[in-house]
Amino acid sequence: MREKDRKSGIDVVGNVRWGTHFCQFYQTRENLIDVLVPYFRTGLENNEFCMWITSKPLEVEEAKAALVKAVGNLRNYIRNGQIKLLDHREWYTRSGRLDSDELLQAWAEEESQALARGFNGLRAAGNVFRHRKGDWADLRNYEKAVEDFIKSHRVITLCCYYVDKLNAAEAIDVVQNHQFALSEREGKREIINNVQRRQLETSDKRRKDPRLLPQRMLTVGQAAQFLGLHVNTVRKWSKMGMLKDYRLGRGGHRRFLQKDLERLLEMD
Repeated sequence: MREKDRKSGIDVVGNVRWGTHFCQFYQTRENLIDVLVPYFRTGLENNEFCMWITSKPLEVEEAKAALVKAVGNLRNYIRNGQIKLLDHREWYTRSGRLDSDELLQAWAEEESQALARGFNGLRAAGNVFRHRKGDWADLRNYEKAVEDFIKSHRVITLCCYYVDKLNAAEAIDVVQNHQFALSEREGKREIINNVQRRQLETSDKRRKDPRLLPQRMLTVGQAAQFLGLHVNTVRKWSKMGMLKDYRLGRGGHRRFLQKDLERLLEMD
């Protein structure tokens, strides 16, 4: 393992590097525990300062109880100041609203203090269980800012989103503002890779392709091209109910209505 490589503690992810910013789509409290407990246990074991920003359905005391089962000497880590567990209101909306500049400064200070105290870096996770509709733009802009900020810092951060509270447009925002995403279906954890930046930059040209008529039913491949996503991501989101699809013919072939996708992309 190279010096900059860090063990994630998550089997499907493996090693990551400083500057990794990824996310998890979860549906249950157990989904969170299964990912976050080994994630933080590994950080503690590898001399990283850890910050867990909690929310429903796994708040501070419940998160601590879940972690102590895997980390027998958790109290020592807390006493030595190697891990901090906070309620989301103590972090994300400390000044009454989500302020990206304030939060980035706070992350930079936490990293600086961790390094000064001899830790190798900062490992963090935050849970976004619920958001008010009017707050989504602020949250999306914050994630974009974190993605830019983290690249040059000794920080690894995992953002957790309750999938049942997201519409498809919001889910696309989440994936596009992280390097990759974790999702779980029928007990199997999978990675959704982020699209390449050049795919996103050319997505407008693809949507204007004259061959794609407004009422045309698109195949999975065509829908993926239209949205600037990988075909596997489109399939997964369709199965999760995040993208509306139609089944045609005896074979039940999956199709997408272009106007539905256009409406999705226009949503804030």
